[in-house]
Amino acid sequence: MQKKNAGIARSFALKGLLLLAALTLSTGFFACKIAVGGGEGVGTEVPQVTLTFDAGEGSFKDGKTTLTLTGKVGEKLALQESPVREGYDLTGWNPALPEKYPEKNTEYTAVWVKEGDYTITYVNVDGATNENPAGYNVETETITLKDPVKPGYTFGGWYKDGEFTTQVTEIIKGSTGNITLYAKWELVNYTIIYELDGGTNVPENPASYNVETETITLKDPVKTGYTFGGWYKDGEFTTQVTEITQGTTSNITLYAKWLENYTITYELESGTNAPENPASYNVETETIILKDPVKTGYTFAGWYKTEDFTGNAVTEIVQGTTGDITLYAKWEQIPFTTVKVEGGKCTLNGTEVTFSSFWISPYEVTQEEFVSVMTGNQNGIEPNPSRFTSNPAAGDVQEWRPVEHVSWYDAIVYCNLLSIKEGLTPCYTIKGSTNPALWGTSPTSFSVEDYDDWESVTCNFDADGYRLPTEAEWEYAARGGQAGITDGSWDNTYSGSNTLDDVAWWYDNSDSKTHEVGKKQANALGLYDMSGNVWEGCWDRYGSSSGYPSGTEDPAGPDTGSTRVGRGGSWDGFSSNCAVSCRSSNNPCGRYDSCGFRLVRSAR
Repeated sequence: MQKKNAGIARSFALKGLLLLAALTLSTGFFACKIAVGGGEGVGTEVPQVTLTFDAGEGSFKDGKTTLTLTGKVGEKLALQESPVREGYDLTGWNPALPEKYPEKNTEYTAVWVKEGDYTITYVNVDGATNENPAGYNVETETITLKDPVKPGYTFGGWYKDGEFTTQVTEIIKGSTGNITLYAKWELVNYTIIYELDGGTNVPENPASYNVETETITLKDPVKTGYTFGGWYKDGEFTTQVTEITQGTTSNITLYAKWLENYTITYELESGTNAPENPASYNVETETIILKDPVKTGYTFAGWYKTEDFTGNAVTEIVQGTTGDITLYAKWEQIPFTTVKVEGGKCTLNGTEVTFSSFWISPYEVTQEEFVSVMTGNQNGIEPNPSRFTSNPAAGDVQEWRPVEHVSWYDAIVYCNLLSIKEGLTPCYTIKGSTNPALWGTSPTSFSVEDYDDWESVTCNFDADGYRLPTEAEWEYAARGGQAGITDGSWDNTYSGSNTLDDVAWWYDNSDSKTHEVGKKQANALGLYDMSGNVWEGCWDRYGSSSGYPSGTEDPAGPDTGSTRVGRGGSWDGFSSNCAVSCRSSNNPCGRYDSCGFRLVRSAR
């Protein structure tokens, strides 16, 4: 019989821990039963576990027979105190101690062997339950080795060596010496079945795993027309699963939950939707608070479910709603922004002239404003005939560049259409009608068949609709609309300044293009771009001068003349063209990328 020293327990440590088990035998080996509690392996948070150490027939230093430790799963396990038993050596614990806190509450029982007996050391049994004895002597009956149990593995036999070349099934009576046995294990592969209900899985979701597989974070499958609502353990969708944690040991079936997508259609009537308004939702989508769209010249008056805006406005789509939804944007037009120019007397070009009050737009008509009125090919005019429809200057809004490449006749068509749209009395009459729908195609040359009808256009200056300014109104507004002003008291060469770059886009600073209206300095009335950007068409026929008989009231130019007046200069003009005093003679049929217009309304 081999004599063992008191420290023999330390010689049988695996990875720094004692990994031995015990079986009660007639030779005096003692073991107690093991108690374990459960923990969930799929998709749960890391819990705390409690480990109980039972000294069996021994005791800890304070005389207690049990010791309790608590820690989080996966933390390093360190047993600071070992029990003692007179006449016995502690050879390990059953089950064998792991390096880290296990996933379940576990009770470990001390395994004792009499001093002087041979030990049996079991290697590779970390996490396994082993009911084989921890020792023997020469008189011990032949020991038939039992298979240990380790979750997630199949036992492949006991071997004398770590290379698994010599298998051992028993320890024959009469054997002597300490024995080391190596457990051989084979991983068990578990299947993962995905119930997709018509969906398509992603390759990142594996079809199998084993106990050593790193935690699997489940990915979302896809299904046309649906939003994925999660993986579940059951077809009733009561227990959701987001991951398969390392150490799980079972075949798994996962059920895909699908939420039908419903579309949200926004009828915007040329408005622009807010990006926060979604295009779809499902029954579990959080309540959607609808945002306001925008439309130049209008205020938003609510979303409605009906095209005629009956019923209550819709402000939200509450969670739990189902079905496709169409929402109609209701708009209320903002009255056209204008500046009132008070009437009075002044001297223009050496002649005293009396003006009635009128309203004038602070800006040249923009491309956005033109498009909002000119639907289709109204009177043969493109919705946006402009040449400068792309590549705006840095910081400029494309839609807010002035409309250009419009003829004088195109401009009066726009004026009447806008007046009709806003319920105002149109100013211009052609072919006996104020409705442009009855006028035919806007002429592009003097030789068209009905040109005489267009050339004979008349203007009702008492109507409250939109029109082009007279040349005198334009110059009066460009000079600041100051009653009593005379030629000699007018200090500024350009509208609002003697420094052209302050108030105008012209040849030297325009970079050969138009610019967003209102970017330069305004004049005294708050009018922008009266100098530069685009030439602005006026009502007047072009005569040899802009002079009028002294005492003229509301002059509207000569009665004859084949061309019309343009004022203010343009992006491609020289400084002299941008002077308030400069006049140009424009073909009323011509469409030029340097010509646009500005609106006025009578305030008589």
